[in-house]
Amino acid sequence: MDYFSESKSNKGQIVQSMFDEVAPKYDCFNAVLSMGMDTFWRSKAIKNLLHELPTQGPIIDMGCGSGDLAGDLFGKHKVIGADFCHGMLKEAQKKMDRLPLSQADATNLPFSDESARGMISAFVIRNIDGLPKAFKEFNRVLKPEGKLVIMEFSLPKNPIIRFGFMQYLKIMFPIACKLFKGDGEAYQYLRKSIQDFGTNIDVVNLLNQAGFTKCKKTPLLMGGVSLYEATKA
Repeated sequence: MDYFSESKSNKGQIVQSMFDEVAPKYDCFNAVLSMGMDTFWRSKAIKNLLHELPTQGPIIDMGCGSGDLAGDLFGKHKVIGADFCHGMLKEAQKKMDRLPLSQADATNLPFSDESARGMISAFVIRNIDGLPKAFKEFNRVLKPEGKLVIMEFSLPKNPIIRFGFMQYLKIMFPIACKLFKGDGEAYQYLRKSIQDFGTNIDVVNLLNQAGFTKCKKTPLLMGGVSLYEATKA
C-alpha cells in the first residue's frame, strides 16, 4: 500500500492495515530505534500513572500493541489491553493469553462511562484519526480523579538538537527496516508521522479542551519524547 498518497480521510484504515502488517516485528523495531530506552520510558509512564490513582476499576492500555506496557501492569493491577489493530492484539495474546483484550477504536470506545481508574498510551496518539474526539472518549471512560498518561514522540525545541534528532530518525529507520525485512513504506510512514505530529499538534491544549485538568508535559530524551499527564475533574 502507498501510505503517503492515500487520502487523509482514510487514515484510520491506512493505520490499521499498516500496523497489522508490521505487528510481528514491531517490538524489535522499537527496541532498535530507541536503543533500548523504550523499557525505561514505559517504567516512568507507569510510575507516574500509579501515583495517587483511584483504587477501583481497571487500567486501560489504549493502543496496547503487542502488550509490553499492559504486560508490565498485568498481575499487579487489573488491566485491559485495547487496540485498533487485530494483528497487534494477536501478538499480545501470544505473550499473555490471560490478558483481557479488546479491539477498540479510540474515538468510539466500547467501555462504560466512568468505568476505568486510569488510562495509559505509548506512542499511539499520533496515529489516531480524530484526536480531539479520542481525548473526549478517554475523559468519558475515566472515573473522577482518574488519570491519563501518554507517551509520544515529539520534536526537540532546540534547533540543533532537533536537527540531530531528525537525522537520527532518517538514518535509523532504513537500517531497522532492512534488519527486520519490513515494508519500507510502512516504516517511512512512521518516521514522517513523528515529524508531522511534533510540528503541528498541541497535546496539552487538546487535553484541556477535552475537559481534563492538571494537564502537563514533561520532555524526555532532550525533547525527542514527551510524557503527558492529565486528570479527569
